[in-house]
Amino acid sequence: MKKKNQTKAIVLIVFVSILLFATIFYLSHRTYYAYNDWWIQGKSMEQVEARYGKSKECSRNLRAYFLYRDNGAVMPSQQEIYYYMQLDENGKVIKVYKGIALGG
Repeated sequence: MKKKNQTKAIVLIVFVSILLFATIFYLSHRTYYAYNDWWIQGKSMEQVEARYGKSKECSRNLRAYFLYRDNGAVMPSQQEIYYYMQLDENGKVIKVYKGIALGG
């Protein structure tokens, strides 16, 4: 009987751990799964590019990474989707969001 309770406790701990990890990952990568929003915000573009590679400069205070082209099965727009990073006057990322190409 004791072995059965021990097994249940282990299964419960593993389940809760997986659920907790998945929740934290979802919240920290909310904009797009490949980019950690929590880590990026507050960092300089040099730090971000060292981790994620060269970004596209859209304007003086806006950088972006290409995510995908919208080729959905229902009414695809064929528009390019980007992960945008808005910078403050010191070059630190203050906001991240997903959107279509500028002017598109």
